[in-house]
Amino acid sequence: MFAMQTLNIVWNGIAVWRPVQRRAGKQARNKTQKLLNFALRAHISKITRLHLNSIFKLIRGGTAVNRYEATNALAVTLE
Repeated sequence: MFAMQTLNIVWNGIAVWRPVQRRAGKQARNKTQKLLNFALRAHISKITRLHLNSIFKLIRGGTAVNRYEATNALAVTLE
């Protein structure tokens, strides 16, 4: 249950901020990062958080295939 909620928060956050990032640059990136940190704050260990951060980099900056694979990796990690 918690995993799906976190995944939804993160995925919605990326969907919302991704187009904004291209236009607004640093401010939007900071907001995206804050949103991701908020989603990750509870119940996730430091090691997992580092792992997830690398996955988020793929989701935010990668090609469509990378984003798809990274999202699957994220779902597995959160389970």
